[in-house]
Amino acid sequence: MTIAWQQTGVADTGTTSLSLAYPVTGLAAGDIFLLCVACKKAVYPSTPLGWTLITGAQGTNAGNGDGSVDQGYGRVSVYYKIAVGTESGSQAVTITSGNSAIGVIVRYRSTRPVLFAASVGADDTTGSNTWSTTGAQALDVKVGDVVVAVSAINTDAYTFSSEEPTIGAATFAAVAERHDAGTNRGDDCALVVSEHTVTGAGSSASPTFTMTSSGNGTNAPEGTTVLFRMQEALGRVQAQILG
Repeated sequence: MTIAWQQTGVADTGTTSLSLAYPVTGLAAGDIFLLCVACKKAVYPSTPLGWTLITGAQGTNAGNGDGSVDQGYGRVSVYYKIAVGTESGSQAVTITSGNSAIGVIVRYRSTRPVLFAASVGADDTTGSNTWSTTGAQALDVKVGDVVVAVSAINTDAYTFSSEEPTIGAATFAAVAERHDAGTNRGDDCALVVSEHTVTGAGSSASPTFTMTSSGNGTNAPEGTTVLFRMQEALGRVQAQILG
């Protein structure tokens, strides 16, 4: 029983639209696509046809003024799709009233159907090089689950490392960073996607998440992180979102 990363697609940047490449090397029917988007000064992206929203969050800190370059808040949203095995090309994403956006599709494979559970994101508003958020709902994790953290950041000036969730007594394998890049389109934003496999001491608790920025300024990096769990199901359900 395993859930394993297969491939990360080529990211795209834009303002009101994105074209995200499907990662299809070795694609098999039943694989799980995750579509992750960070955007700024916008409503959430329209859910693409055939995709299901897992979770999304909007930062609440306005930084200095309306959230101009390297300031303000971002929105993050994550969607999933079960592959039919013939996907190719790219997926269009529409972001009404967008100003700055970046997105990527990540593909996983599971030996069983998968259950998703999400903890609504929380903000980091410190403008320091230590990013820290606390989720609003508890996540129930067990050995073998994969926890994915997706962060929307209000600047493209920095990169991130040492991503680490804390969920009660659970222990995790070494972090696997699946995406870390930004865009200077519009007023700048960035997207970080990291993967954390539970290796011991299953637990249920509100998750915290930390990572380290390569630098910081008065109003950056700031933004929001969502965390969700992928867990193999014992029944025949193909995929389901809980909570």
